[in-house]
Amino acid sequence: MTERVANILHFLLAAAIAVAFGVWSAYHFRYEPPEPPEVVVQVDTLVVHDTIHTYKPVPFNVYVVDTMWVPVTVHERDTVWAQLPREAKVYQDSTYRAVVSGYRPSLDTISIYQRTVFVDRVERVTIPAPRWSWGVQAGVGATKDGLGPYIGIGLQYRLGK
Repeated sequence: MTERVANILHFLLAAAIAVAFGVWSAYHFRYEPPEPPEVVVQVDTLVVHDTIHTYKPVPFNVYVVDTMWVPVTVHERDTVWAQLPREAKVYQDSTYRAVVSGYRPSLDTISIYQRTVFVDRVERVTIPAPRWSWGVQAGVGATKDGLGPYIGIGLQYRLGK
């Protein structure tokens, strides 16, 4: 055998070993690109209750509901019947509505419009993996003496997403 044929056989043997190692490592060490990091911005639910005080409210609407006969005692012996109107007064604001009525007034209904603020926001931002990276590489490289094994640090560019 000549030296040239021996070099070709050595090269083919090295290439076959490199391909076999590549296939074996691809099967056993499957490279799955890491998930891109995800940044989560989360604001907790915020509940705000306001207490509103209204002092001496002025009636919004006054109307006569009915008239009633009420006994009125005069000089401890005589009783006189008087006709009195029974009124209903509506007190209202942007925060409440109350209805008061009667000869001896009592609260009929009250509706409170409470202002409550809910803030619940979750925002997910995905940061894409960089396309350019560097790392340790191994393989066959071209040298001044021909093809040979190569181990070193190299620059890589990711083609996919």
